[in-house]
Amino acid sequence: MSIPTFYCPSPDALIGPAPQLIDIDHPAQYTNYAYSEYYHNFWNRGLSKTTCVDMFKASN
Repeated sequence: MSIPTFYCPSPDALIGPAPQLIDIDHPAQYTNYAYSEYYHNFWNRGLSKTTCVDMFKASN
């Protein structure tokens, strides 16, 4: 299990799993995204029941 943690990174900071943790048997569970994308989705999701992190789930 991985838990993303960050505290006000640069808007263009790329958030994603460490490449050495990803392989054919352990695919990424989430896509890489810029912090600005997360920030935008967080403040603009309104009353959606979807969490911001769910918006970036990988389609494996």
